[in-house]
Amino acid sequence: MQISKDTVVSFHYTLTDDDGTMIESSIGGIPHRYLHGHNDIIKGLERALEGEETGYTASLSIVPQDGYGDICKNKIITVPRAKFPANIASGMMVEGHGGPEAAKMLVLEVNDHEVVLDGNHPLAGQNLHIALEVIEVRPARESELRQGSIARQAPNNHA
Repeated sequence: MQISKDTVVSFHYTLTDDDGTMIESSIGGIPHRYLHGHNDIIKGLERALEGEETGYTASLSIVPQDGYGDICKNKIITVPRAKFPANIASGMMVEGHGGPEAAKMLVLEVNDHEVVLDGNHPLAGQNLHIALEVIEVRPARESELRQGSIARQAPNNHA
């Protein structure tokens, strides 16, 4: 079966940066699954997989515009220090308040008066290098189509 809209695709992958440093991998664990044609994965990867079949292997390079986008300067904000707990520190992830899809933000800097937060995706602005193997392609179940996506599993191996 070919990968097309409304198919569920399972694949193993290893994601690296421009220096070849591994960012994450599913090798040795649970394959990543997604619902094709529903913006369930980055557009450059979905476009590259269109029409392929089980057993397809590739090494792909995806530019930021087809991955997690460029870094948006307006997603870097400064918030008064008093709004955070005493143990806040650079490098921590915090969750913003603002509705059901509150953004996770990286703490860039903390001083006595303010905290600088970055709401960009951690991989924004980066070229992504993905080695992958398609493990399975199947028609989506009606419940998966109603939901519009596939339940996520956490990546297995982090760099």
